[in-house]
Amino acid sequence: MKQLVALAVGLVFSFGLLAQPTIVFQPQNITGNNGDIITVDVVVNNFTDIVSMQYSTNWNPAAIEFQEIV
Repeated sequence: MKQLVALAVGLVFSFGLLAQPTIVFQPQNITGNNGDIITVDVVVNNFTDIVSMQYSTNWNPAAIEFQEIV
């Protein structure tokens, strides 16, 4: 019985995750020379009334240096 209750509670809380907005990261084919500054757009769908969010972006630091968010 405890397992059934735990399963039911888990399913209820997991449905909220399905309704969350999705951030779509679609970098274009970008080329540049050493020392060039490039920009990458971040496209967001259904992103209204959001209080907070958290995400991570990874890259090869030997190839790209992060400078700023505009």
